[in-house]
Amino acid sequence: MLRHLKDKDLLAVCAGFRPSLDQAGDLLAATKIALRSLARRHRELGPEIDELDRLTAPLTRSIAAR
Repeated sequence: MLRHLKDKDLLAVCAGFRPSLDQAGDLLAATKIALRSLARRHRELGPEIDELDRLTAPLTRSIAAR
């Protein structure tokens, strides 16, 4: 079901999972809980990584120029 999706679409689908937390002992529900958590963390970390790249780019350029 998810295998054919591109990365962006896969993250959107997984972030939107709404598994029942009461059924966390069920393999499918536990998998959906984990995928939802990872997808949401990825979505939150993306902008942070972009900001850190922007902040460190001048330092990287100056070091590489030596």
